[in-house]
Parts: sequence; structure tokens; C-alpha cells
Amino acid sequence: QWLANDLATHPAACTAVMGHEPRWSDAGDEPEYQDLWQREVANHVTLLLSGHDHNYQRFAPRDGDGGASSSGVRQFVVGGGGNSSETFPGGSTAQFRDATHFGALKLTLHATSYDWQYLALDGSVLDAGSSACVGTTSNTYSSSVLAASPAAYWRLGETSGTVAADASPNSRNGTYSTGVTLGVPGALLGDPNTAARFNGTTAVVAVADDAALRLNGSFTIELWAKMTSFVNTWPGLVLKGDSNTASGYLIYYNSAGVVRLKRNGVEVSSTAGALGTTAYSHLVVTYDGATVRWYVNGTLSSSAAATYPTNVGTAALSLGRADQFGAQSLDDVAFYNSPLSAATIASHYTIGHG
Repeated sequence: QWLANDLATHPAACTAVMGHEPRWSDAGDEPEYQDLWQREVANHVTLLLSGHDHNYQRFAPRDGDGGASSSGVRQFVVGGGGNSSETFPGGSTAQFRDATHFGALKLTLHATSYDWQYLALDGSVLDAGSSACVGTTSNTYSSSVLAASPAAYWRLGETSGTVAADASPNSRNGTYSTGVTLGVPGALLGDPNTAARFNGTTAVVAVADDAALRLNGSFTIELWAKMTSFVNTWPGLVLKGDSNTASGYLIYYNSAGVVRLKRNGVEVSSTAGALGTTAYSHLVVTYDGATVRWYVNGTLSSSAAATYPTNVGTAALSLGRADQFGAQSLDDVAFYNSPLSAATIASHYTIGHG
């Protein structure tokens, strides 16, 4: 009751609660804390920081019943202080976990968001990311993306480290290479989350192959991009495998700002001016099993019939390049295993751009 009274007396956009034993843990859940958990969710707590288990775990935000929810509470279990390590007996529900390193969690708290890093004793970053606080306007765009159930969602808002965190519940994290500048101004109106800039020569975010990223069946790729300058001959935004075959695809652009999806040797293009250097563009390509559609800034740009063979390629996914590297900033890249509707795409653009 004390916790409920305190949270009600001190409402805030960003609230963290600290407690000893975790409600959720891959080392064993603690259902006796369900009442406290539900009170925290009901009072819009952003973070629950727990210990007890001798390991590190990060969970996606959850609702009062433990289901995934972009407006729920994110729990960290931070027990890598150095006494001993506790392994995990079974399967995982955490987005990230580690039981092999001693370390500490570093939180950087902002007015409407927070950044995290889990640091090993040698200073290496084992886990990192950023998120808006629950209930803030900056969380609106990311909430709308998460509500559409992305297969992966890289906000690219890290300000340090090499981990490009997957904000979806699916833990498909990426790795920043050299040549990526973190913390540059982002695309979203009123959102403190930053973006990543790619230098056009070496910079990528590499994501390990996953069946969901092969985009068999219906799919959507959604992102915000802005050119720094036009470099190389065929610069691009996304690459996975050989786009001349059934087992690869890419998104590239030309000097006129035409953006093209190439898969199985077939290209589908947007209209000219879809991508430029003066402002971020909201770029979405969808496929419903029969038709590819390009949307630019919330509006249908072009469409074409297409049929794709099954993609069995195991190449890593690269963000920030196609056949050649691109010099651009990217923000809030999301992959879905379904076609977003025109209404949802327009809504995402309006929320992000105003």
C-alpha cells in the first residue's frame, strides 16, 4: 500500500522503482510480487530495477499480466556484482541475459527518456539501448510501431557502444561498425531519441540472419532516412544477400532520390524525390503476396505486381548500404512479417512528422 500511495502522490513521466527480488526472471519468476507489479504498471512506472539473481537480464516492457506492452514496465535484473554467477535452468523470456560476466548497469536519465549500458569489468559493453519513458509524447511513435508487431525494430538511438538494440520483443540486436556516428538529430517530432549517421565508406549495422528477416510471404520495411550527400554509384539503405537471386534483397537509391527495392533481380521504384538531403523522409515498402507498394511520407508513391520465390539465404542483414555504402542518417528502422495498411502508414507518418 505504501508503494501505491507514493506513486499516486508523485506522478511523473519517468519513474523508476528499485526492489530486491524480481517479478520476472529466467532463473525463476517470483509470482508473490504480482500485486506490486500490477501497481507499478497501473501507475505508469517506466523501470523496475531488481537484484537477487546473480546474473544480468533485460526484459521488454510488460503489462500487468506479463504480456508485451509498449506502455508497460521494463524490468532489469542486475546481479552481476561479483559474488558468484547463477546460470539459467531453462528457456528465455528476457530480451538479453548474461551469466558469464561480472558487471554493472549504467543508466543515463533524461527528461523523457533513458539510455542503458551493461558494462563488464574490462569496460566492454555487453548490452545497450535507449527508450522513451512511459506516457511521454516521445513514446507515441515507437508505441505505434510496436503495436503493429514488428519482427524487428531498431530505433538507432544509442549514444555510445556497438549494440543497435532491437526494441521489439524479439531480441534481433545489431552491431554498429566503424564509420557510424551515433547521437545525431533524429527524424521524429518531439522525440529525444537520436539517429545514426553512416559515412558512405565503411558504416553499417550488421544483424545476424534470422528466418523472419528473409521476408518470405507478406512483409513491410519502414524507416526514416536523410541523405548527407550522394556518394558512389549505387548507394543504399538495406542489404541482405544477393538481390539478383531468390535469396537476397536490397533497397538502393539514385541521385534523383528514386528509391528502389530489388529482389530476385526485379526492381520496384518509388517516384523521384523520395529521398533528399534537406529533411528526413518516411519510406515504407510493403508486399501483400501479389503487389509491392512504395509509400513516401505517408502517401502511396508507386506499385507493381510481383511474385517472389522462397528466400533461403543466410547472409547477414546490413543497414546503411546496398551493393555500395550510402552516406545518410537512418532512424527507427522496422521490419514486419505482414503488410502495413495505408491507414497505418499514414498514421505513423503523422505521428512522427506532425
